[in-house]
Amino acid sequence: MGKMKEHPRYNVLSVRVSDYELREVQEQIKGSRQDYLLQALMEKITRDRQASLDDHLRRLSPPLKLRGGREGLASGLEGL
Repeated sequence: MGKMKEHPRYNVLSVRVSDYELREVQEQIKGSRQDYLLQALMEKITRDRQASLDDHLRRLSPPLKLRGGREGLASGLEGL
């Protein structure tokens, strides 16, 4: 591995994929590989954060019985 810079302007991420996975990614790419991978990383981070927030809200707001026997959040966020 090469020498690391003390204060790099950007960081490099590396991933190994099988030939099959590479073909699947290449079929999905509409722009550059870098843009595709950055978008995938940001989407993963966003989904993880949202899942964490949803879990937190579930613990704060126990389900209430709504009309029709459905359950919803006490805070009224069930439609979001």
